[in-house]
Amino acid sequence: MEKCILKKLQALVQKRTKPKQSKKVIVIDELRQEFKLEALLKYAEVTRSTFYYQLNRMKETDKYKEIKRRNNSYLSRKQRKIWI
Repeated sequence: MEKCILKKLQALVQKRTKPKQSKKVIVIDELRQEFKLEALLKYAEVTRSTFYYQLNRMKETDKYKEIKRRNNSYLSRKQRKIWI
């Protein structure tokens, strides 16, 4: 089990930094078909509530997606005017 978790985490995190909770949740979600959820959570040092919170957050759509798109297009037009 430890080898599977470590391989998946290394694939997601290329830097030598500590993996974020969201990355751990992705790995745990992939491996929970093969191993017990409690064992995976304990090994990855993620609480059950954090796991389900992060899992639900990943499934949600971004409610500000349209606003972000508009802002980016506005800023890119403004930057073009500055450089011209």
